Amino acid sequence: MKSKTKPVITPAQIDALIKKHFGKDVSAGNIQELTGGWFNAAFRVQVPSKNLDLVLKAGPAPGARIFTYEQKAMETEIAMLKLLEKHPAIPVPKLYAVDLDCDVVPGKCFFMDHLSGSPWNKIRKQVSLENHVAVEKEFAAIQMAINAIKGDYFGFLVLNDDGRIKRGTWHAAFGDLFTTLLEDYARFGIKVPSFATRAVSLLIEHEPSFRPVTTPSLVHWDLWEGNIFLEHDDGMFHVQGITDFERALWADPYMEVAFWTPKRHATLVDCYGRDAFEARDVQIRRAFYDLYLSAIMYLEQYTRGYTWLFSKGIRLYSLARARQAMQSLSRA
Repeated sequence: MKSKTKPVITPAQIDALIKKHFGKDVSAGNIQELTGGWFNAAFRVQVPSKNLDLVLKAGPAPGARIFTYEQKAMETEIAMLKLLEKHPAIPVPKLYAVDLDCDVVPGKCFFMDHLSGSPWNKIRKQVSLENHVAVEKEFAAIQMAINAIKGDYFGFLVLNDDGRIKRGTWHAAFGDLFTTLLEDYARFGIKVPSFATRAVSLLIEHEPSFRPVTTPSLVHWDLWEGNIFLEHDDGMFHVQGITDFERALWADPYMEVAFWTPKRHATLVDCYGRDAFEARDVQIRRAFYDLYLSAIMYLEQYTRGYTWLFSKGIRLYSLARARQAMQSLSRA
């Protein structure tokens, strides 16, 4: 996918990065651009002399228009890979090298293992119903293992240079997330949709529903089927690994994006506990998380450089999701 946030990187630059981190006599072999994402540039890079099959992931070049919560995206992804490699129950690619100097390519970058499997969303039709339930249970176990890691504060996993966001309560931290997003709208000169300003005002009224979240949990916040890789073994698909950790934060586990589509992920909801998920306070918080994500998607149409048709689809979808979330709050 083409996006204004993706840096332009040449094969010669990739080869220079390989030499910088793996040895001056080491060269990159086959290089293939991975076009699925919207934020970072990614390339599959084979290094024959080291018998390595890697992914180079590079963040936006300095000066790119990015959101406040994205300012430390690459550092967050690197921190997550280092943190999660200590937890065997959470399958993540091995991190090989980190380059934050921006002296070879325009963005901060790192090399990690290439996952040989396929994204779940790409092969969903190949997975039988029985196998799908099994995969969903594996997915739930992985996500719950991530959420079981606890922090000392609510907010960004890696703080921005100005120290944001780090708060003692989840309500305060989430309020900061939404407020900084509205600041991004102003910074980009984009009119804030009415549902977003309304949501911020309603946060004060619904503060009691945030009180049950007393312990900061690690939240991936982008663990959808496109970031879950499956491999086929013994006649069944299994989760091979998960990727894309740049949105991770210390938050409420119910902020995970899979809960955006509870019917699609019914087995996941059952693993967490359906009664707990359907509790009034959780549903109120879920409505706010949907509003926040809808406000992000609505703004992305102006900052990512999408095609006109794709931008229209994103706009209509985000507005529809926001209406549903507002209706949920009105019924609460």
